[in-house]
Amino acid sequence: MLRRSRVVALGVSAIVLVAACEGSPPPASVSGVLQYIGGPMTVVRNGKAKGPSPSPHAGVVQFLPIADGQVRRVPTGPDGRFSTNLPAGLYQVTGNPDQHKFWCVGGDITLRSGEAARVTVDCPIV
Repeated sequence: MLRRSRVVALGVSAIVLVAACEGSPPPASVSGVLQYIGGPMTVVRNGKAKGPSPSPHAGVVQFLPIADGQVRRVPTGPDGRFSTNLPAGLYQVTGNPDQHKFWCVGGDITLRSGEAARVTVDCPIV
């Protein structure tokens, strides 16, 4: 009789433990870069024009949930790169280079639970 109650108790404990682990789904990881694009064109050989390469820049990238949720602002490193974990969902992504009064549109991104995504936020120079 004692052995049987131990087995039942262990079985119930295992079910409770599995149920506790099934709580919230794993977040999605997202990484990318905030960068300037555009600027003056330069004429090179054969009369072809060449523009400047994208220039990564420090600042803040903002993830605005399209549905309910809290806005998440993620600082970039000096090289414009960032990474964070977010709940799965659809987000509007914007970026703000340091010391500027405008936000650049990065577009919409769908994040899936447990998956990794990459986003580039381009800030045009006019």
